[in-house]
Amino acid sequence: MQCDEGHAICSSCRDKLAPSGKCHVCSTPIVTYHRCRTMENLLESIRVPCPYADHGCAAMPAYCDAPDHGLFCPHAPLRCPGINCGFLAATIDELLDHFAGVHRRWPPTTRIRAGKAFAVVRLHDGFNLVLATTGDNADDAGRVYLFMMYVTRVSEGRAVTVHFIGRKLAEEGLTCSVMHTRHLYAAGNGGQRESRKRLGSHHRQTDINVECTADLSKGLPHPEDCIPFMVPDYVLGEDHKEDATVKVKVRVSITDAE
Repeated sequence: MQCDEGHAICSSCRDKLAPSGKCHVCSTPIVTYHRCRTMENLLESIRVPCPYADHGCAAMPAYCDAPDHGLFCPHAPLRCPGINCGFLAATIDELLDHFAGVHRRWPPTTRIRAGKAFAVVRLHDGFNLVLATTGDNADDAGRVYLFMMYVTRVSEGRAVTVHFIGRKLAEEGLTCSVMHTRHLYAAGNGGQRESRKRLGSHHRQTDINVECTADLSKGLPHPEDCIPFMVPDYVLGEDHKEDATVKVKVRVSITDAE
């Protein structure tokens, strides 16, 4: 920014000197600052290497654009979400092989089709991995999206958060819809469902806009930065609230980011 006489000032200094009400150079009274095109052009002319140059990226984004470039750089390594693991993979397949070989206690990765109908996923406490693909068959996977669904036991039941591991295009928006349904029946003869009257259903669905998570190995994002999907104990019922897994339905939608 600059004063009416063209003297430049950065935003932090502007805030510090605001009480004086005048330019720090020429003492001209300040009503409002104006854009400083000269400094903007200077900053845009400063080019820096991509943070992932060591991984093969030759881009030289403008200094002010480097953070945004890093979010969507196709050369950015894929980080294992295991706490303090530190493993870096070049591809999704390499990361999945790492999961299978090193983190054998994790549940197997569930594969679903992106953009299609809901798919059943059984969630364990802790880590759960879901791989969504856009291809029509095994020979053509299309674009691949890896999600981690993390289940935490809380006082109300189970909280499920969704985190994206990997890369997406800058113009893409990812939405993960999570749904849980339980039908309730009256007690009947012999306890057989066929002989019982259906009382109704509990139905819950949460649509979560998922962003890239740079490094889950350092811990999950703050709970206030996540939208959890809740499965309350009262919905599961006394017979199922202590089960090792909970069955939900998941759908991944890919849209043009606004």
